[in-house]
Amino acid sequence: MKRLFALMLVLIAGMISVLASPEARADEKKMLVIFITHGQAGDPYWNAIKNGLAEAAKTFNADVQYEAPDVFDMSAMGKMIDSAVARKPDGIVVSIPDADALKAPIQSALAAGIPVIGIDSGLTKFKELGIPAYLGQDEYQAGVAVGEKLKAAGATHIMCINMEVGNTDLDNRCRGVKDGSGVKETIVPVTMTDPVDAKSRIASALQQDATIDSIIALGPTSASPMLAAVQELDAKGRLKAMATFDMTPEILEKVADGTLLFATDAQQFLMGYLPVALFKNYKLYGVMPTTAWPTGPGFITKDTASGVIELSRKGFR
Repeated sequence: MKRLFALMLVLIAGMISVLASPEARADEKKMLVIFITHGQAGDPYWNAIKNGLAEAAKTFNADVQYEAPDVFDMSAMGKMIDSAVARKPDGIVVSIPDADALKAPIQSALAAGIPVIGIDSGLTKFKELGIPAYLGQDEYQAGVAVGEKLKAAGATHIMCINMEVGNTDLDNRCRGVKDGSGVKETIVPVTMTDPVDAKSRIASALQQDATIDSIIALGPTSASPMLAAVQELDAKGRLKAMATFDMTPEILEKVADGTLLFATDAQQFLMGYLPVALFKNYKLYGVMPTTAWPTGPGFITKDTASGVIELSRKGFR
């Protein structure tokens, strides 16, 4: 799989050098690509995707637009897809946190002859929906890898903090952590829009069960209240490990100083950049990959965090 992805990147690099050339852009009508995701307004995870699509817009002389509901809302997301179809873009990029809820609008887009690419969530469902290509990571397998690392650190009871219950891919992260670690797991649901309540829920779970000795957050919006709760309870000494999926500069600083064991890296920049390149290729030559392109997971540790912090501050990692 790694060799396949490396080959794909080489081919894309060659394509970019041709499609981004002045000759290829002369007298060219701008391509319209619309991204529609479930990314909530306060979630920094999506910043790298937005920067990726912005860079691709410049590289390929494209009009690339990004839309998402303010909160996790599949009905609103479906209406956004329907609205995008009416604008007749050259391509639509969607995340698929709930395939059943988004099936009808996605298939309406495909029926209208608009190519669709999946990103971030929906790896196990994109083919069933008729979507040819997908960029992202296998969230269950990412969870398994995280669970193995927590187990190696000595975990015997893991708290998994889920800030978006109902998003099947986040649910799969917790499931993978449990299967990968082979130890007891307690799932604590929180709301990313209320960090004070999230901190209270995490602290309460720690106080109610003294056997919890490791914590994994499913993203920075749950990692921040996790860190606050542990600090408030002065509970770091009882923990074998704390870690998180995904990263921000603040999270990376906590990895660098050893507070967090690691942060995962899904390389979201690629999820924003590569779909635009693929649609450009499709528009010119009618070709499109028919597979999933893995962008992660990678792991940022204390040894590597300092080299990534500045790129994260700029919104590329």
